[in-house]
Amino acid sequence: MSATPTGAARYFVRNPTTDVPEVGASVYTYLAGTTTPATTWQDRNKAATNTNPVVTAADGGCNIFGDGTYKFIVKDALGNLLYETDGLLLGSTAFDRDASGVVSLPFDDISSTNVQAALEEVAQKRVKDTDVIGIAQGGTGQATAVLARDALGLEIGADVQAYNAKLQAISDGGYVESIGMLYGLTTSNNATDAVNDIDIAIGSCVDNTLGELMILASVLTKRLDAAWAVGTNQGGLDTGAIANTTYHIWLIKRLDTGVVDALFSASATAPTMPTGYTAKRRIGSIVRSGATILAFTQLGDNFIWSVPVSDLGAASLGTAAVTKALTVPIGIQVMANVAVAMVDNSGGAKYMLVTSLSSADTAPSTSAFTAAAGLDATSSVGAGFATLLTNTSAQIRYRLNATNAGLFGYIVTTGWVDTRGRT
Repeated sequence: MSATPTGAARYFVRNPTTDVPEVGASVYTYLAGTTTPATTWQDRNKAATNTNPVVTAADGGCNIFGDGTYKFIVKDALGNLLYETDGLLLGSTAFDRDASGVVSLPFDDISSTNVQAALEEVAQKRVKDTDVIGIAQGGTGQATAVLARDALGLEIGADVQAYNAKLQAISDGGYVESIGMLYGLTTSNNATDAVNDIDIAIGSCVDNTLGELMILASVLTKRLDAAWAVGTNQGGLDTGAIANTTYHIWLIKRLDTGVVDALFSASATAPTMPTGYTAKRRIGSIVRSGATILAFTQLGDNFIWSVPVSDLGAASLGTAAVTKALTVPIGIQVMANVAVAMVDNSGGAKYMLVTSLSSADTAPSTSAFTAAAGLDATSSVGAGFATLLTNTSAQIRYRLNATNAGLFGYIVTTGWVDTRGRT
């Protein structure tokens, strides 16, 4: 006789006061109405027995398959009683509760004489196992029991378990899973060690490849100056020695335990993952320069330098296009926010144009400029703002409509916009 699960796939323990999943909770199993310990299993075939108590994993869940009528006493990780439930029926019963006017039927009792009652249970979504309504129990004219169930429109077995597991994840996190979803997970310089550490706020996202929901339930601090280790205030570097470059911040997850952590990597596409971690999602990027993480503020997809960076200062300009790297992350394309200024000491109208390398190289003019100077007899200074798409080397281009010794240009980078994988 096989065992049936307490839930579609797992038994989940939630705190009855806070409704938060209980990690490390103990589920004690007894015969119904007694204090006599009762055996449960890790699988429906009874191949492996559970310990008693069964301890919940990082998602607050555990596998409990049973056969008979049980009493559960559930305590938190500190031994405090959370709740008690008695009369929990598990085992060979196909339907876990009576439909209106219909008696629940054991698998072995379904026959041609009571198949109508079984179908009424099916219609009310009572089916709990894959071994229901075979050809001998009423039939549908199909060649196999599986085809018969398909013909009846039954959603059973692994499909129901996977679907219910998704519903449980949505219930736990309050989010609908979709590729590209990202909520919260704002990054910031750590107040204690702003030189090396980054704080990651609570939030959730979905792995771009596996579609796996990853929930960070508490603030996580990771160190760029130490090799990765699990947990907050631990190292975060995936491989190699720390350097002055861009580091991409990845949220990562172990699918076997549900543990969520974070990782720094110089790679924007393929971080070196810790053993056991498979799900990943880039949630932001930082720049290290002069042996320190540059200070920034993040608001959603907007990253703002605490101190604007002068990327072009008093440069003598000309009519030829010049490629320039800005102080924004490399390895990804971002929308860089820049302030542009020019000074002309020679007189006459002058125009400065900054563009993305993905745009056409356009000569500055009265109809194409970012900053202009000398538009009247007294004006010799012009300024403007621009938002530009960089390439993966953080580069843009600039050029003027004239050249002379008294013509200078400036570019100051104030921040960037990073959609962090949603597009």
